[in-house]
Amino acid sequence: MAKHSRILKSLDPQDLNLIAAERDNSGLEWGFHYLRITPESAPLRHGSSLYVQSLHVLNHSTIVDHRAKFARTIAAVANWTGNKAEDVARSYWHRLKPGDRIDVHRDRDRADGTYFQQITRYQIYMPHTPGFVAVMDGQLWNSDDDKLLSGRLIEFNHSDWHYYANHSEQDVDFLVMDFFTNRM
Repeated sequence: MAKHSRILKSLDPQDLNLIAAERDNSGLEWGFHYLRITPESAPLRHGSSLYVQSLHVLNHSTIVDHRAKFARTIAAVANWTGNKAEDVARSYWHRLKPGDRIDVHRDRDRADGTYFQQITRYQIYMPHTPGFVAVMDGQLWNSDDDKLLSGRLIEFNHSDWHYYANHSEQDVDFLVMDFFTNRM
C-alpha cells in the first residue's frame, strides 16, 4: 500500500481513449455505488458507479464480474503499474456530476476483514476542467502543477482520509482499480 498518494503517469490521449471506449461500450448502466446496502450516511452515496468487478471485502467472494468487458483496460493498468492482470481485485468507475461529492473517509475493513491490507489501489482521472477538489494525504490536490489529477494515473493511499467535490461545470469520471499484492 502506498504510504502517500503519488502520480505514476500522465496518460496520453490514446491511453485515455482506450479506457474511455471500453467504459462507454460496456453496455453497463451507471448506478448506486453500494450494491448490497443502502446506507444513508455512506461516503460514496453521492455520484454513481459502474463496476468492473466487485468483491466482498470480508470474504472476497465475487458480487459483480464484468472483467471481460474491460480486458484491455485491466491489461493496460496492470502493465503501467507493474501488476498482473489476473490479480485485479475490486474495481469500478465513479462519476461525480457538478455539485456531487464523496464525503471524507478512509477505506478500511470491518471486523476481521483483511481486504485493504492485501491490495494496492490505483486511480485514473479522466480529463476534466478546473473545479474538481481532491484532498488526499492531508493535502489539497488538483490545484498545483505537481498535483494535477486530470489525465493522470496515481498510486493511491486508501488508508488515509480523503475527500472529493466536483465544483466544475462537467462530470468528473475516475477509475478505481485494486490489485492484490499481499494475499494472506
